[in-house]
Amino acid sequence: MENVSFINIEDDGIDLILSFAVYDSDPGDIESLILMRTPSYESFLEDYERGVSVSFKNIEDSFRLKSVALGDDIVEISDEENKYVLDMRRVEKEEINELEGILKKMNFDNNFFIGRV
Repeated sequence: MENVSFINIEDDGIDLILSFAVYDSDPGDIESLILMRTPSYESFLEDYERGVSVSFKNIEDSFRLKSVALGDDIVEISDEENKYVLDMRRVEKEEINELEGILKKMNFDNNFFIGRV
């Protein structure tokens, strides 16, 4: 399970970005798990390239989001290759409430599954 200290949501009219600040034992040593979608440019992409990309720990490859399961203190994110279980206990409830809204906006075409843990 990955510990999350905070999340960041960006919706600038072009990109939809949801970032999770993930840390191991030191909250000052943070990596980002990033979900990103750019709906306005997807019409130029092949079907298999459309959707939310998932990237983590500065790895060059990104994968397509398949599902997100939301719980009281846990978020599970699955892409084509990985499953991330995120401990959200340190994240403020207001931020968690915003999280569901941006996920629904990213999923305007039902490209991935949103459920409950």
